[in-house]
Amino acid sequence: RREQRGVAISILIGLATAAASAAAVWISPLDLPTMSFAERMTIGVKCALVPSLWLLFMVARVSTIRFFSAADMRGSAFAPPSARLAVDAAVLQNSVEQALIAVPVYLALAAQLDGRSLLLVPLLSALFLIGRIAFWWGYPHGAAARSLGMSMTLYPTLFAALAAAALSLGA
Repeated sequence: RREQRGVAISILIGLATAAASAAAVWISPLDLPTMSFAERMTIGVKCALVPSLWLLFMVARVSTIRFFSAADMRGSAFAPPSARLAVDAAVLQNSVEQALIAVPVYLALAAQLDGRSLLLVPLLSALFLIGRIAFWWGYPHGAAARSLGMSMTLYPTLFAALAAAALSLGA
């Protein structure tokens, strides 16, 4: 029950972060000039590098742990991960799932947004990285601790995906 309360609070923080981020973009004094499709897609691709680089980092960590662990060297098909590998392997798996959702969303938004609203794409990319680091840090400390990172990754991407879908249907 205590853990559930912690998860619920983390979910609310994740939702608030997503809402505050979107609001910050709309009220921001920053603006971007009108850009060509190619320029907008360049921003989208650069922002999509963040999830890719995070995955590369996690793959390297898991590979390094496997290299130095006789128990893990053979691979996950032959035995469950050691305690040392388990958290990083779980974070990698969840990060793959999150990145698979986030990257096309960033590209879809970059294709459709312009001016101030295009600032949402780099903001989403930054939230992805912050959320993944928080998830990784929190994972060994239980569901409530890891759910903050999960929420900060999932909810901004979810709302962005809904926005991209709505923009696509309205076009």
